Amino acid sequence: MKPGRDRGQPRNRGAKGNSINQNGSTTTDRRKKLQQKCQGQTFQLGDWVLRKAFQNTKNQADGKLAPSWEGPYKITQVVGNGANQLTDQKGNPVPRSWKATHLRKYYF
Repeated sequence: MKPGRDRGQPRNRGAKGNSINQNGSTTTDRRKKLQQKCQGQTFQLGDWVLRKAFQNTKNQADGKLAPSWEGPYKITQVVGNGANQLTDQKGNPVPRSWKATHLRKYYF
């Protein structure tokens, strides 16, 4: 038997039958917040973005102090399914497209 809860008492339920946690929010509230947070971000043509730096693009000598994001890059084409073609500040195209999950909006 778990401490703190008597087996004879029902669990604390919300209006729709969802359990209420210690903070007073229901599981559906937490699920909605998580879904809003995890929604894919869409970018427009001309937006400036940073791209995520992976191990093959980071300088190994920097160690864990290496920057996590590279850029800024400009979006020149929206390919589809969250993929974007990028160019650097000088106008040179980046060789391959990047998914929106690996991009972050850049503010000047």
